[in-house]
Amino acid sequence: MDNFRLAMLTALWYAASLLFNLGMKRSHALIPDVLVLTTLQFCVGAVALGVAWAFDAVRGPEFGRQTALVCWSAALFFGGTLCTNVSLTLLSVSFAHVVKTLEPFFTVAIVYSWERTPPSCTSVLALALTAAGVLVATSVQRKSAGKDSAFSAGLAVALAARISGLTPAVVAVDEHNLPPP
Repeated sequence: MDNFRLAMLTALWYAASLLFNLGMKRSHALIPDVLVLTTLQFCVGAVALGVAWAFDAVRGPEFGRQTALVCWSAALFFGGTLCTNVSLTLLSVSFAHVVKTLEPFFTVAIVYSWERTPPSCTSVLALALTAAGVLVATSVQRKSAGKDSAFSAGLAVALAARISGLTPAVVAVDEHNLPPP
């Protein structure tokens, strides 16, 4: 039952992510400036969180020794969202999701750099196969894109979005494993 639940949650996350990216692609037609669009996203989020705090739906922030780490994670999250929005202007949504399949690769790399925990041989083999599939998709997409410079820039920004979007999650997991003060 737990495996089925995990599969359903993964499918739900992927569908929600796809729908969000399709909506963002449409919003780029309305607001072509990526920085303005990203700022609007975060302003709406800030207002929604402020309302949730005001009505005690969510517990408010507690400032302490972890505030700097939270601020650093928030800056990385903003950078990841900005890079995602830029990549959606340069790449198709379907190819942005192909790049998103590299998230496990980046997660393992970030965890290794953060905690010095090497991945298992099975993980390395699975990551190598995933990376090979993304390389094949990249070469096919590059041939069909016709605009090498925009495609290369979009691919680089999409990869930067994955790195800066996943690092706060690794930091948050590590933060939960810290002993209390």
